[in-house]
Amino acid sequence: MDEKYFVLVINDMVIFPNNEVRIEYDNNSDKKLIDIFDHIDDDYMIIVNPIEDDFVSITSFPKIGVLGRLKLKMNVPNGKTRIIIEGLKRVRLSSLEENGNFYQASYQEILIAPEEDDKLYFDVLVKALENYISKVPYMGNAIMSQLSSVETLNDLCDLICSFLPINYEDKKKYITLLSPIKRAKYLIEDMQHDLKFVELEQKIEAEVDKELNDTQKEFFLREKIKAMQKELGEANSKDDEVEQFSKKISKLKCNNKVKDKIKRELNRYSSLNSNSPEVGMIREYLEWMIHLPWNHYTKDTSDLVKVKGILDSSHYALSEVKERILEYLAVKQNTNNLRSPILCLVGPPGVGKTSLALSIAKSLNRKTAKISVGGINDEAEIVGHRRTYIGANPGRIIQGIRKAGTANPVFIIDEIDKMTKDIKGDPASSLLEVLDPEQNSKFSDHYIEENLIFLK
Repeated sequence: MDEKYFVLVINDMVIFPNNEVRIEYDNNSDKKLIDIFDHIDDDYMIIVNPIEDDFVSITSFPKIGVLGRLKLKMNVPNGKTRIIIEGLKRVRLSSLEENGNFYQASYQEILIAPEEDDKLYFDVLVKALENYISKVPYMGNAIMSQLSSVETLNDLCDLICSFLPINYEDKKKYITLLSPIKRAKYLIEDMQHDLKFVELEQKIEAEVDKELNDTQKEFFLREKIKAMQKELGEANSKDDEVEQFSKKISKLKCNNKVKDKIKRELNRYSSLNSNSPEVGMIREYLEWMIHLPWNHYTKDTSDLVKVKGILDSSHYALSEVKERILEYLAVKQNTNNLRSPILCLVGPPGVGKTSLALSIAKSLNRKTAKISVGGINDEAEIVGHRRTYIGANPGRIIQGIRKAGTANPVFIIDEIDKMTKDIKGDPASSLLEVLDPEQNSKFSDHYIEENLIFLK
């Protein structure tokens, strides 16, 4: 073509056909480059990468470049100019001339005829790319979603070149190399070379990890942390506190999953700086987990006659209520059902609902945990706050169990009919997990984050 186009010279990156790039130029140091885009009328330009990076002249221009189109130009608040250029096709430069501060040239389109082995190299290159992506950790798989739109080996090579993390000089080679088969061979070699480097790096890391067993590594890291804390003047009673926590954790009777979680939190606690805001949050969590009554149960009184006697001694009359309570206890003993019965005592204030519940606990030789939910409008009061919040605490269910000191107290929920709901949630719905016999054998508190087997 005889029409002249402005020539954009880029020294640090390569734009391939069918590829878009975003560039930000400084308006002062790159004023000459910015002016090119002010003179482009039809948004088309010829993009070249000079052979000599340290000196730009007509003699340093390659014969082959890329026809590009300016898709966007805008000034950004940081004082720079952002442009988006789309590469269209390879072209051969002709009639190159210098026009003032700019270079202009005509171009001839390069037509790449398909070769007999294109299909074979296309499949081989795709498989090599899939293998490369699966083994190189820093290579994303975004390129795979674009393969469906690629039909020729030429376009496939350009697509891979634009994604592959190869150096600038090698990318310039791929622009000037016209044979798609030769480009495919070079790409496979580059990917294999990169894979060998990754495999060697992984092999070295595996050998180092093998030499340092877990005990040596832990000892080394802990001694290093202690030395750094001593130099910073942070050596305090925290180490003693960690040791005390560790002894208490070893004596816990909880399951291994819970114990492993507590140990992980203790490791985090020991590695944090004493001034970190997380230290207090983790310490509070450890205190809660350690002082919960894991697998600490009281033994029930099996003599129902004795139970009846204690109920009669504390409450006169109420024969129907007492009979119903004894029926529940008898069924529980005969069926050996671990699900605790849920009794709902209804009546006006002062008739003895709460005191009767306390008598049930006394007659069974159980501890009591009593909470009042009257006026509660936040479901977090029941299921606890998540630990991401400052000042988070478990819900009243867990607080009551910790205060009782056993995992199977008689749990008294008072004023249950006086709960309210608002934008913070519906606490009555949160009580379903507590009161539903299908769910309450394992209660999950948002703060504790573990299923707790209580209330047998």
